[in-house]
Amino acid sequence: MAKIGLEISRTTRATVCEGDWDGRKSVAIKRINDKDKAHNEAIKYKEYDKGLNVVRLHYEDVREDHSDLILEKADCTLTELMNSYFWGRFPETNTEVSSKKLDFLRKIRDEKLLGDGKPCASLKIIKDIVNAVGYLQWKGELHYNIEPDNVFIFYEAGALRAKLSLSQDGTVGWRAPKPKNHPSQENLMFGLGLVVYYCITGGKHAFGDIDSPAQCQKNIDSNKLQLGVLSEESRDMITHLLKPIATDRLDIPSVLCHPFFWDIKKKSSLNTELNIKLRSATQSHQIYALNKEKKIGDLTTNGISASLRNIRNFSKRETQTIRHLFMI
Repeated sequence: MAKIGLEISRTTRATVCEGDWDGRKSVAIKRINDKDKAHNEAIKYKEYDKGLNVVRLHYEDVREDHSDLILEKADCTLTELMNSYFWGRFPETNTEVSSKKLDFLRKIRDEKLLGDGKPCASLKIIKDIVNAVGYLQWKGELHYNIEPDNVFIFYEAGALRAKLSLSQDGTVGWRAPKPKNHPSQENLMFGLGLVVYYCITGGKHAFGDIDSPAQCQKNIDSNKLQLGVLSEESRDMITHLLKPIATDRLDIPSVLCHPFFWDIKKKSSLNTELNIKLRSATQSHQIYALNKEKKIGDLTTNGISASLRNIRNFSKRETQTIRHLFMI
């Protein structure tokens, strides 16, 4: 039997508290009054239990008037991490739970575990989120609601790990464009684009003021993208995740091999290799044939930057390996 402790958060359909269960201290107990919804959510957790970046369900405790889902407890949400680390906005310390969370968030900030924010302080967290969404897609999940409050941060072995909870309630300001009643993998990718932008910018929204979710949703539905200053790689990936037409959005394989995730060594190596191949292509018909095959598009001696600008010309299924992008 679970022992309910202090309240962590509350929504219209559920209350989450800290608690103890089966000798485990500090679990999260999600109490849901609608037992059918609770059971459906529990089924999802059990189905996705093997996902490394999905929150674990320990037990479903069904009572007469409610159900408790006993979940592993995170140290904070992505929202709390970004607000405290980049903006100095810490949660109120009116409970013992929030006091512990405040100490954790201060530790992360004092030890600069997210770096200085350049070029992307949250790269490891973003990779975790991408892997989690990829896993959910592989399992056939289409109804998932991805937003910063549903991304949970765990401090494990001296590093931060992001895991997703399995909330299916769409949140205003974080929904894909209409039609909303037709869930798809492409809509998951739109949500992923919003959260990746949120991470890259330290807590900003790609469609307006994050404190005005209704206006952000209107901007999403009318395709009024409002990106700030981004690197070329970041802008390319974000804009192709947030395409208004669902089928135009990147898929998970395309995201995972996107230049956004390349380190300096990899960029330098591929840039050097590309320049060598360009110098060896002395015959103009070789360049013409390459363009005709649409492998690089408008090829110039600008090297990797030109290739990045034309990455959208590739078939999604042709980008299984990065080196393939630069084959001549």
